[in-house]
Amino acid sequence: MEFGILGPLLVRDDRGEELVISSTRLRILLASLLLKHNTLVPATDLLETVWDGRPAAKARATLSSYVMRLRKKLGPDSAKRIRTLPTGYLISVADDEIDLRRFLMLSAAGRQAAAHENWELASDTLTNALRLWRGETLADVPSESLRHSECHRLQETRLQTIELWAESCIRIGNGAVAVAELQRLTEEHPLREQSWKHLINALAETGRSAEALHAYQRLRETLADELGSDPSPPLQRLYHHILTPGSSPPTDDEPQIPGSPQVTAMSGDTQSAGEFTPNPLPPAPPHFTGQASQIEDIVGRLTDNRHDVPLVTVSGPPGAGASTLVAHVTHQLSQEFKDGVLYADLGGAASRTHAALKSFLQALAPAGLELPVHPVLQKRLCRSLFAGRHFLVVLDNPADTMDVRDLIPAEPGNAVLIASWGRLTALPGAYNVELAMLPPDESLALVAKSIGRDRLLAEPEAAAALIDFCGGLPLALQSVAAKLAARPHWRLVDLISSLQRDRADVDQWHLSGLEVRSSFDVRYAMLSERQQTLFKLLSNLDVDDFTLTTAGIVLGDSASSVSQDLETLVDVNMLSSPAPGRYAFHTLLREYAQGLSRNPADMALSSRALHRLFQHEISQLQLVSDVLLPEDATGTLARPDPFSCGETAQQWFGDQLQLLMNMLHHGVGAEDADGLDLTTFCELLQRLVVLTDHWEHLQSAGNR
Repeated sequence: MEFGILGPLLVRDDRGEELVISSTRLRILLASLLLKHNTLVPATDLLETVWDGRPAAKARATLSSYVMRLRKKLGPDSAKRIRTLPTGYLISVADDEIDLRRFLMLSAAGRQAAAHENWELASDTLTNALRLWRGETLADVPSESLRHSECHRLQETRLQTIELWAESCIRIGNGAVAVAELQRLTEEHPLREQSWKHLINALAETGRSAEALHAYQRLRETLADELGSDPSPPLQRLYHHILTPGSSPPTDDEPQIPGSPQVTAMSGDTQSAGEFTPNPLPPAPPHFTGQASQIEDIVGRLTDNRHDVPLVTVSGPPGAGASTLVAHVTHQLSQEFKDGVLYADLGGAASRTHAALKSFLQALAPAGLELPVHPVLQKRLCRSLFAGRHFLVVLDNPADTMDVRDLIPAEPGNAVLIASWGRLTALPGAYNVELAMLPPDESLALVAKSIGRDRLLAEPEAAAALIDFCGGLPLALQSVAAKLAARPHWRLVDLISSLQRDRADVDQWHLSGLEVRSSFDVRYAMLSERQQTLFKLLSNLDVDDFTLTTAGIVLGDSASSVSQDLETLVDVNMLSSPAPGRYAFHTLLREYAQGLSRNPADMALSSRALHRLFQHEISQLQLVSDVLLPEDATGTLARPDPFSCGETAQQWFGDQLQLLMNMLHHGVGAEDADGLDLTTFCELLQRLVVLTDHWEHLQSAGNR
């Protein structure tokens, strides 16, 4: 026979035909026996289960009649199968006759394979185990007693098996198949951290870093709301591993990294943290290169703390290495502050600030001091405990200015160093160090530390192309250097060809070795929907820089309205502002944004933006032509003040020429170019290029 309880109750006879047991109490009785097959089930337990905790006065006699009816249903040999014992009943079932037994045996074999790190065998075995499930345990058996006593236990075993199966899939590089099941699991069990861990891992391993980071944020918010706690240390380490591509994968026995701060003792009279377990500082970057002038500036300011509390913030575009530089400086200054270093990674979430404050108090307060509960009193106590001390306070990844105010000491002798995703412009007294891209010589030096200078010298042209591709972005340079170091037989030209081939497809960057997307994803997720749209639309201009007016036209809004959005993009370092009213992309950020735009909805938005900009620019070209070539003036358009003289008109034309040439290129190739007066645009453009002696642009346009 065949019995199934991993789903609706199922009974098949020896011919494979399903036996229908319609009586509710008979179904409960059979289910109770099957759940403990080959084991005595006391009659008292069956009375409680079959009558759901309310057995009737003559229930014992009725139970005997139910057993007789069940035997009759199961066939002529059922008297041997269901045995009556002095204190209860027992159903005999062979291992291959019941799905529960087969599931438990396969699960145990899968766990054993995993314990021996035979992940492929574990994956196959656990897959077969999970296929036995047809739904919720005994889904059509209405017994609350069974659900509470047995079904929940089986469900937990199933969840653990799914989690181990997901881990085995990830271990063999097949995490994509586990994503859907893990998403369902985390929706149904939002507090189950192991399922979240495997989901985040699976998403990250399949190149979906933005979704992985979003999943972590959802878990963090859920735990904070429901339990008032943070994700476990392994999950925190996994989160930081995703944020730091190229870093070593986290292991469960590593110390916790984010959240609470660390006190690093530097002298014998340093206050101990008592029972407080500190977190480690980030390790010193092994191949740190460049930024020498910025480091000298930071060190000088932090060590001049005799009369006030120096406060230095470090920021830059995603991948510029603000956190890495801060870690480097922190280790360099570790002996300069006799009371040590207080470190907290705030993880870009305001909810972590209070946890960091409490940990600072635990680290600073004398043993036995009772800490206040009220947050205002905690802040006051924390500030007072810095008096007469000499600490370097290091804060990483604050969400905004409010995140750090309560963690900054007010007493001279202390100093504060902050690595921030964006500019903390509202922080009083802060000195901001904006990280620039590494120049070519420092970029080459950084890569050479991983692969050796000889390898670069052997292919100078490919090396130069590689450095140019990365645009001086340290994280991109480190990523390609790590890929080359792991492949000593690769030629540089092979890697640069792969990178250039895939550069337009952000989903392929991780496959080509450019492990920067997750860093970009984090910043992009911080933007509003309007700012994300603006960011993508502007990238399709494909120019070195653009004006505030151009941005307003692209978004279909006034320049004054779009100004705040642009400044936000600058503050979070997704754009730079080389001059007042002008904005620019880093090359990789522009290509990242273009990659995000390759879907029908964004392409339609971009097409409409191009039409708006085309109509505006053709009118401006006509105005410039009227000023510079008055003999050909149409006289139909009034001259605005900015173009009242030839110098301003010529300056405008020179500044906009790259954009105008790109617009011509896009307009000629556009499928919906019917509404564009390309003939007039070309005539005006050619006339002005000849007049202003910009022949190289015409040559470039011809080549395109």
